[in-house]
Amino acid sequence: MTVGGMKLDSIKASLQASMSSHPELFDDCVNVGLGHRLQPAVSERVKRLEEKGVITGYRVVLSPDKMGKGVTAFILIQASHCDRLTAFAKQSQEVTQIYQVSGQYNFLMKIETASMKSLEAFIYDCSEYGHTTTMTVLSTPLEQE
Repeated sequence: MTVGGMKLDSIKASLQASMSSHPELFDDCVNVGLGHRLQPAVSERVKRLEEKGVITGYRVVLSPDKMGKGVTAFILIQASHCDRLTAFAKQSQEVTQIYQVSGQYNFLMKIETASMKSLEAFIYDCSEYGHTTTMTVLSTPLEQE
């Protein structure tokens, strides 16, 4: 999907890079949301939390639906080649998160994709790395950003 001739993935990367390298944009975004400037005491407190590493960064959250990715799924993988799986996940446009976990499966991936057909193709691609079990998301009653 494109917006103004740019791929949404490049827009998202550009926004995330800007927020990470220019934290002062955070103040501007909050100011717009609140309709007034942050109090100096609040700005100083945020700055101290950043310096102490409590605030580790800022991010832009885009709507998967608006990006044409209306299907969210979690895939458990019992991987036989962990390095190959993580390399695959890092290059995949569908993978939004990957966790190494304990138990019968050793990885859990969250993916966002366009359709059930593209989910099926993704699962097929993942099966190269080990046994998979897939759970599709029906709804998200609680999502903390």
